[in-house]
Amino acid sequence: MPRLTAIKIDNTRASDQDVLLADGGCLFLRVRPSGSRGWIVRIKRNGKRRVHTLGPYPLSASRKRARRPPTSLQSSGALLA
Repeated sequence: MPRLTAIKIDNTRASDQDVLLADGGCLFLRVRPSGSRGWIVRIKRNGKRRVHTLGPYPLSASRKRARRPPTSLQSSGALLA
């Protein structure tokens, strides 16, 4: 399972479109064209893909905590593989 490092995150530059860096599971770091970075989780519910924002990078919570899927999403089986 791939894991992001601080070096990889800092070396990623903004482009014309959003850049998604996978951290494993359904957790991604989104780099916006403006250069802002934020954690997102992608889920699938009722056959539709949803994106939930977790917060900016660096996240005030640890990466270990951010990598843990929320229990409400986990129990519903909505997480994308």
